Amino acid sequence: MEEIVNTIKGRRTQHLLGVIQSGEEEEWKVYMNQLYRGNGVKFVTSWRGHNFTSKAELFPDKLSDLHGFVLTAVTFVWEPSIFYYRDQSGSVIFRYGVDIEVIRLLAATLNFTVHFIEPPKGELWGSQQEDGTWTGMMGKLDTGEADMGVANLYVSISRVGILDFTAPYDSEETCFLARREPPLPRWHALAYPFTWTTWLAILVGLLTSGPVLFLLTYTSSTFGQEIGSVGSIDLSYYYTYGVLLRVPQSQLPKATNTQVFVTFLWIYAIVLTIAYCTNLTAFLLVNKAPASVETIRELHDSDLKVAGMGQFYKKELAAASDPYLKGLTNIYEGQSSTEEAYQKVLKGTAVFLQNRAFVEFIARTKFTSVGVSRMRIMKMFASYPMSVVPAIHQMVSSGWWPGWNNEDRIPVWDISASGLVKLKKGHAGSDTTSFSLLGPERITGMSR
Repeated sequence: MEEIVNTIKGRRTQHLLGVIQSGEEEEWKVYMNQLYRGNGVKFVTSWRGHNFTSKAELFPDKLSDLHGFVLTAVTFVWEPSIFYYRDQSGSVIFRYGVDIEVIRLLAATLNFTVHFIEPPKGELWGSQQEDGTWTGMMGKLDTGEADMGVANLYVSISRVGILDFTAPYDSEETCFLARREPPLPRWHALAYPFTWTTWLAILVGLLTSGPVLFLLTYTSSTFGQEIGSVGSIDLSYYYTYGVLLRVPQSQLPKATNTQVFVTFLWIYAIVLTIAYCTNLTAFLLVNKAPASVETIRELHDSDLKVAGMGQFYKKELAAASDPYLKGLTNIYEGQSSTEEAYQKVLKGTAVFLQNRAFVEFIARTKFTSVGVSRMRIMKMFASYPMSVVPAIHQMVSSGWWPGWNNEDRIPVWDISASGLVKLKKGHAGSDTTSFSLLGPERITGMSR
């Protein structure tokens, strides 16, 4: 029995009972594990005949007070959920953030001490290897090197299969961090006032106005007496171009039909130039951004890659029902560090897939200068609940999951409107401090 108790799962199981026959006839001795109160097993009572020889509680509460036992929590820097404050040498002075406060609240309530460790550099949450083992945070938890883990940890099917989770205390939208394309050169503004179809119509008008003026003067009954400046096709072109450029003409046509056409040209030129100059002024005052990818379909059809930490998001994309979202698995590239992903985004070759709070924090603090960020938030496509991986197996059956009506045994937390974890005072007349349990309808899917 002691061998079972000392295994990884045995050390984290709340209740283990063993019945062993003693040397005396029809007598059985009952032993239990001590969880965090001691090593090995503890004798509880004996069964003799049809009764216990002494009164004993076979399934005592072992979770409400861990007697200061040291539990190891694996975590790492992931702003804005977890921050590290370091000294000049790089040593961690203290950690803070919502996720860290959750662990500290649990420690204060359950009376245990927290020892923080980190996964190997670059592994972060970790991924499953071909032999079934895990790296990173998941590896530390799976092998028993850490008792609990917290760092923006999403609840997913693959992770639930090997680890226990507390109730979700927050959720995050997942979106893409893309490069904000630099504004187009100012000289491009010369073409902005009109659309390409308008420019095409203007070009057609320029090419046809000269011949039309020449034909009108040619068919005029007073052709022989018409002014010489429109007497040929070349001169007619020069005359109409001068009108469109609003250059005053020294002579006016004599024929009525020619005069009507030239009058129309002048009105057309005045309207066209006023509209162009007005719009050009507006475009010169405001920089115009080039067209960029904005939707999942546009991203799917573009040449951009999707960069993400590890392979977690690739599996989630593969399980998507949207065909364009699912198709992003073909262009997904797992990264070993965030810096590697940032460089690809800045080069314009990829977008970075991560939770909204993280990418907004990075865009505003790392890539913003004079109020303008070089990054932009492209698209949100999913919301993931976040939890803490607890230290003890079978916590669902012992009340850690909100579906179990066992609030008097469960220390949990209340999320305030600001998203911070806070204590709640006890009832009237009580000098104790307690925590209230948020039901699944209030916790699952909560977005900050």
